Amino acid sequence: SLRYSGSSQRRPSPPGWHDDRGGGMTMHSAAQSPALSGRQAEIANMIVSGKSSREIAEALFLSPRTVENHIAAIFNKLGVSSRVELVTAILSSRAALSEDPVARKRTFFTTLPSPRNPYFTGREGSLQQVRDTLQQRHRVALSGLGGVGKTQVALEYAYRRGDAYDEVFWIRAETESTITTGFVEMAKLLEFPERTTTEEQVVAAVIRWLETHERWLLIADNADEPRLLRPFLPRVVNGHLLVTSRAQVFSVLGITNPIPIPIQELSHDEALQFLLNRTGHDEADPSERAAAQTLAHELGYLPLALEQAAAYIHENESRFADYIKGYRTRRLALLARGAP
Repeated sequence: SLRYSGSSQRRPSPPGWHDDRGGGMTMHSAAQSPALSGRQAEIANMIVSGKSSREIAEALFLSPRTVENHIAAIFNKLGVSSRVELVTAILSSRAALSEDPVARKRTFFTTLPSPRNPYFTGREGSLQQVRDTLQQRHRVALSGLGGVGKTQVALEYAYRRGDAYDEVFWIRAETESTITTGFVEMAKLLEFPERTTTEEQVVAAVIRWLETHERWLLIADNADEPRLLRPFLPRVVNGHLLVTSRAQVFSVLGITNPIPIPIQELSHDEALQFLLNRTGHDEADPSERAAAQTLAHELGYLPLALEQAAAYIHENESRFADYIKGYRTRRLALLARGAP
């Protein structure tokens, strides 16, 4: 990835890289071309991973034309003229990064699934609870319904507190298979000899490593069936374990006191601030501000729904009032379709 967690003050930037405001890094050319924006770096990462323009557009809620405009800007900034040249340039910069032992150590162990969210809003109390509980108990769970922002809280915690850890791991914990895959990836990052043997041996090796090391953070995202995660945990948690889940009981994971931290909808003010910031309507006129308040209410203050609406409004340069009209029309059509 072109962005990594951790503090830019503790990690030197190799040639061709630029520290961004989110504590991550974006790449620019050795000829000192302008640094990529966060969105451009995200798109460049996806190109390296083999995504097509259409796939990128769908994943980021952008139009194909906007994606192509971003790609053209990336080519211009990095001095390349094709996707092949872009991938080569990025991989070359990653190789240069790996030659710096200090920089390599601080980035190599990070498996966060996405860059830091520049529009993250509120949740200060929850983040403080996570920090305090981990310091006291070494393990904590974020519990709540789908779409309330549990994953985003966990991600924000990782970015804010990345300097407190030597290693940060992120695994998908929906099923035993995804957990196993996560541990296999951890083994690859740790360069275990066991990485070429059976999955069971690899998992056992990672568990042993967790038992004998400190200053690590393991985030198990979407562990809706906590019992599936239990066989993968070390007998003694010397690092920190952060779980996100729709479940409410986590005694099987040793999380009993205090109870899981509940993650709920954003407050009215937080939802309004998010919509204004995410759409760029910070200086919205009174009528638009009122429409934004109405939209937040109709979407139930759910972060996921707010993000989807705000992304559409920003991409299409719409007004909140126009979006509400379309939203209500679509909702009525769905209700009519489902009527007897």
